[in-house]
Amino acid sequence: MALARRKGDIVPQLVGMLTEPGDGVDAAVLAARYGACQALARLGGAAAPAVPALHARTDPCSRADSDRSPIA
Repeated sequence: MALARRKGDIVPQLVGMLTEPGDGVDAAVLAARYGACQALARLGGAAAPAVPALHARTDPCSRADSDRSPIA
């Protein structure tokens, strides 16, 4: 993946792609988020700073559109 092969610290840019506003239904927003996730996976341990943003995107309790409690 081209994003993961770039020189320098691209993790902040990838986090920005994850946290960019969007309704989650727009194909362009979904494609950008998916690409960011793929690049972070290829970066391995270097992507550790992105963990809080990933957690916020996947934790139902931290999302504004969720009114459900997590299953214990």
